[in-house]
Amino acid sequence: MNDPMRILKADHREVEQLLKRLADTDEGDERNELAHEVNLKLTAHMEIEESIVYPPVSDVVGEDDREEAEIEHGLARQGLATMMSMLELPGFGAAVQMLAGGVSHHVEEEERELLPELRNALERDEWQAMGDAIAAAKEAAGLPVPEPTARRSSKRQGRSSGATRVSESKRRSASTAKKKPAAKKPAAKKTAAKKTAAKKQAAKQTAANKTNAQKTSAQKTAAKHSTATRSPAKKPAARSSAGSKR
Repeated sequence: MNDPMRILKADHREVEQLLKRLADTDEGDERNELAHEVNLKLTAHMEIEESIVYPPVSDVVGEDDREEAEIEHGLARQGLATMMSMLELPGFGAAVQMLAGGVSHHVEEEERELLPELRNALERDEWQAMGDAIAAAKEAAGLPVPEPTARRSSKRQGRSSGATRVSESKRRSASTAKKKPAAKKPAAKKTAAKKTAAKKQAAKQTAANKTNAQKTSAQKTAAKHSTATRSPAKKPAARSSAGSKR
């Protein structure tokens, strides 16, 4: 399929690269050859757009968009004429830079706005017919047409998708297998169980100590109470002793 967007973008990139090379040239044959190549290809590109691409823009995108694009083409033609007239003059580099700046601005608006809006507004067969017309016009002008991008069939896409899933599954399995050696958790559980048992034993021992302490305290209290109770019984004996002395 001769996609208009693909063909026109390829033209844009080619002209941009030619202008970069041209800006670095010195006066002589290389400059003359590159300048004539830029003039030829950029002029043919603008004529193709004006005769094939821009007419439907008025109907499905907007008349103002078409007028703006054609005005920018007029400025580009002026820039080309100025550049070609200065091939042997000191200001040639500045003329190339001015032309490159105008082309860059035009290309950016065309690729981001005008062409996408035109593609969305046209039917698929209309868009394809436009691409075929552009390719035919380039061939008639003796210019190469970019080869269409090969599209993979749905079967191949399905196979590729299936292979991707299998590969992902294998990767996950390998990842899981690598993680298996970390199965040392039972030992950690045993250690935790031992610590818990030790804590329980210590708690029991502390409770037993408290109980023993309480028993000892109770025994001491009982003993004191018993001693206090017995001591008054000795007083009668003292009185009897006193009577005998009399």
